Amino acid sequence: MLLQGGKVQVYIIQPSEKEVFVDCGVFVGDAIRDFYKRICGRYNRVIAFEPDTYNFGGLTKLKHPNVIKINTGLWNENEELHFTNGEDVAVRCPRMLQLW
Repeated sequence: MLLQGGKVQVYIIQPSEKEVFVDCGVFVGDAIRDFYKRICGRYNRVIAFEPDTYNFGGLTKLKHPNVIKINTGLWNENEELHFTNGEDVAVRCPRMLQLW
């Protein structure tokens, strides 16, 4: 258990050198950086999915070892999806990796 910023966070697993972290919607990699800090760099690999080309380009700043960056999204069907950020900025994601 960890107390951070007045919030209690409970860890169900104990990270080890065999840990694989999968981030589905990386954005700019903030969760990966947080993961790396919290486990003190002890992990096997990180698999990072980000469908937005602009955000994916920003992942070049992630210099942590064993990070596999994949420029696609994850969805339950093989189809083209469109996203918007609420400010009339749309993202077209033609390649979605089907999960099942």
